[in-house]
Amino acid sequence: MSVLRLPLSPVTRVLSREVRITGAEGHDYVCLTDLAHYRTLQALPLILGPGRQDDADYLDACRSKRNTAEYDSVGCVSTDEARELVAFAAGLRQDVKSWLRDNHPELS
Repeated sequence: MSVLRLPLSPVTRVLSREVRITGAEGHDYVCLTDLAHYRTLQALPLILGPGRQDDADYLDACRSKRNTAEYDSVGCVSTDEARELVAFAAGLRQDVKSWLRDNHPELS
């Protein structure tokens, strides 16, 4: 069984359980610890289908902005942007759970 290791950023906290299960037991995707956020987001359309490419691009833009906010400039993320991301992540989490039920009912 492969292991998916994810640092717990705000986005991965919401998705970590489902993505870990999908990666480790669903299709044996592996996310290495280096560039873990980037690799996880790039895997979304590979796991959930090419229709999720826009979602992966959006989350990658958020990841990039988080890096800027964390390392370079405080306050560059607005409250509205943070709320939008939390709502998006909650919806994506539900979609991942549905995908698991449909594709790997033994894991849901």
